[in-house]
Amino acid sequence: MRNIDDRNRLLFCILNICKEILSYLPKVVGIDIVELALWAKENTLTLDNQENNNQEGRETSVATQTERKVTAKVTVENDLVSQAKDEEEDMEALLDTYVMGIGEADAFSERLKQELVALEAANVYQLLESEPLIEEVLQGIDAASATIDDMDEWLRIFNLKLRHMREDISSIESRNNGLEMQSVNNKGLVEELEKLLERLRIPQEFAASLTGGSFEESRMLKNVEACEWLTGAIRCLEVPNLDPSYVNMRAVREKRAELEKLKITFVKRASEFLRNYFSSLVDFMISDKSYFSQV
Repeated sequence: MRNIDDRNRLLFCILNICKEILSYLPKVVGIDIVELALWAKENTLTLDNQENNNQEGRETSVATQTERKVTAKVTVENDLVSQAKDEEEDMEALLDTYVMGIGEADAFSERLKQELVALEAANVYQLLESEPLIEEVLQGIDAASATIDDMDEWLRIFNLKLRHMREDISSIESRNNGLEMQSVNNKGLVEELEKLLERLRIPQEFAASLTGGSFEESRMLKNVEACEWLTGAIRCLEVPNLDPSYVNMRAVREKRAELEKLKITFVKRASEFLRNYFSSLVDFMISDKSYFSQV
């Protein structure tokens, strides 16, 4: 509160309400009751005079209510004074218990200190008497502490195992990712190899024409097609038409050598056929005199 008067007004108002509703005053603690009663007595007279001056000319019922309020205030004051007297009597009874007067406060304080020391000694003695219980409690605490230590050790072991499991899982996931990537790369490689093998594959009919087919006029178209295919196949295995990374592959080298062998074989057969053909043609022309006469 802002000041003591405001505090006392609030307390006095609360005490009045309690008196009107409960018909008795609650016990006041922490406040000097005598001081509060004196303040109430002094300020009640002032309030009564103000109320009497302000209420002149009002109705009789209002005057009656004012008298009741004043009576209630006086009753509260009397109750406060009564409480103060009761507290004083309690203190005197307490002092009479130790056969002392109010003026012997120092002796009373010393006696209280002695009583306090005695109570502390009694508490220590009681603690000593309860030593078996304390020992049992301490044993229980030690057992609980040992159990907690064991649990901590188990948790540490489990944590270590879980960390190793996490590392293993991470390693497995890494390997799986690598295998997936490798699988994708292998799939792409297989597709590229299939395309390359399709290039390297030699049709059986062309191989037969190049290695052992006849040079009769009815077969010449097949021989020409085989030659065109052989020329295109050899060009496809050269760097401009083939990825440089495939040039040095063993399969490519072997297939190029096979195509070269087909080419050499066909050239030998064609050269032999042409040599024989031109020789027979020259012999025929020489033996046929009519041919020269016509020329």
